Amino acid sequence: MELNDISVEARNVLAGYEAFEVVAEKTFKIETSPQGQDILNMTVPAGKKWRVQINVEITETDIE
Repeated sequence: MELNDISVEARNVLAGYEAFEVVAEKTFKIETSPQGQDILNMTVPAGKKWRVQINVEITETDIE
């Protein structure tokens, strides 16, 4: 996924979109790493496929 960088006073916004297919018995996982948090961890059921669309917006600010 390619993210666009949009700078606005004292913050930075990264945004992106991606669409793709995940086929039967494959795992779709979103996590932070290392040793972070599982946000999503699912396996496509046998005989099925998923069309996944992801929209991401990250707002980055300074730590005060």
